[in-house]
Amino acid sequence: MYKYTKIYSGGLPELKEDDIFRAYIPLTEDANEHTIEHKNDHVNDHVNDRVNDRVNDRINEYITDKELKIIKLIEENARITHNEMANKLGVSEKTVRRTTQKLKEKGLIRRVGADKNGYWEIIKNGR
Repeated sequence: MYKYTKIYSGGLPELKEDDIFRAYIPLTEDANEHTIEHKNDHVNDHVNDRVNDRVNDRINEYITDKELKIIKLIEENARITHNEMANKLGVSEKTVRRTTQKLKEKGLIRRVGADKNGYWEIIKNGR
């Protein structure tokens, strides 16, 4: 411990024994840059960016404009009916039912309770 603390931080560890045993290891910004975690940050950022881009691209391809409009209506009012959605979107109720069914199949929304007194729930993580 003494050997590596001096190499990585330039200081010496401080050992204290009270009710419990504690080891204090001084760290400097310079020492922090040499840690494995810090070196992996660049790699992790690159990998995360690529994964996020792919996921976002797939989601954007995955959801149509009409589906997105319905999701926004549900966000505004979870108890909105098919008829109310149809009126707000200027489409038929059948179109809204078909679109909400697709959203359910994609695992993006679900209906909780009965049609009359239930509500819509948006599934944040998808499936």
